[in-house]
Amino acid sequence: MINSIKPIDPYVVIENARCKALNQILFCFAVVGAVGGPLSALRSVLTGWLPMYSAHLIIGAYAIFLWASARKTSYQFKFWSLILLMWCIGVVGLFNFGMLGAGTWWLATSALLGGMLYSCRVGVILAFAAMTVTCLVAYGFMSGTLQLSPSVSVDTYMHSMTTWGAYLVVAVWLPIIIFTSFGRLSNVVTSLAKEIAASQTELYKMANLDSLTGALRPHVLEDRLEYALFKGRRANESVGVIFIDLDNFKRVNDTHGHATGDAILVEVVARARSMLREEDLIARVGGDEFVVVITGVVSNEQVVAVAEKLKKTISRPFSYKGTKLDIPLSIGVTSDWGSDLNGKQLIEAADQYMYHAKRHGRNGVYAGAVQNLGAA
Repeated sequence: MINSIKPIDPYVVIENARCKALNQILFCFAVVGAVGGPLSALRSVLTGWLPMYSAHLIIGAYAIFLWASARKTSYQFKFWSLILLMWCIGVVGLFNFGMLGAGTWWLATSALLGGMLYSCRVGVILAFAAMTVTCLVAYGFMSGTLQLSPSVSVDTYMHSMTTWGAYLVVAVWLPIIIFTSFGRLSNVVTSLAKEIAASQTELYKMANLDSLTGALRPHVLEDRLEYALFKGRRANESVGVIFIDLDNFKRVNDTHGHATGDAILVEVVARARSMLREEDLIARVGGDEFVVVITGVVSNEQVVAVAEKLKKTISRPFSYKGTKLDIPLSIGVTSDWGSDLNGKQLIEAADQYMYHAKRHGRNGVYAGAVQNLGAA
């Protein structure tokens, strides 16, 4: 029985991370409600009881209720309730204390939460709304329409321990928790992006590279060869094709096992790459057959020289678990010089020249122009 692996849904992962971050922030607001509300009410000793203190106590109680019922309510309800709480606190603070309170902080933070926990659009809308309300309140105070309560003494207010206690909870501790939650959310997104990138890389390798040797697959070779031909003909350059076959390779598998054969195939590609340029191509087109494409060719002799170097490099004795093996190669060489053949036709031509090398004793290089293919 084959076990199926359930794929990762990035949307679900991000939504779960957002929900966790929102629940953490709701807990912090419950703490603020439990601590900040009473601290705010204690300022009535200095200012007398103001309607704002009643609002703070009600809002604090609702924050505690919202956190306590978080598991039973939807994400949408929790998010918009949180935004409503912040706006109630911010607007009440702005109208009563102007810049003396933390009203602007609450409104600005609501925009930040909207962008991170819901969408950029919501964050932008809340930011514009916060700016509009702040400007209107500022105009009200500057024009004299709004005034601080007569019972509020700025000097006494600033010397109050309860004022600074509430300020530390709201403006120091709460931001630390919020940004910690955002940091965790960001880590989840970053980790998810890395996983997706790794998966895409693995899918690319599976689709385009031979799983054993890492050489190109045949369909990728044909596509890249066609592009190389197009590019080369525009630059008045040729493209060389080298077809490599390992002679008597089946005997290696039968005698020494497929593990030894696989190790040799891997080494063949590694040795070939060690002497090829970065822009050259190597593909595995059969069990023991490989095709090398050389770009920027100015003569057929240049391709033949590369083929000879490949033969010398690849045919060095192989050593696997103490066993040394000689693997002869039959190589066919051609290029598109003076022809208009496509990539598939060039590979077929090099393949035929490779078989010509086999018919003439194996372990050799046979080169020819595509125009002379019939004579081979």
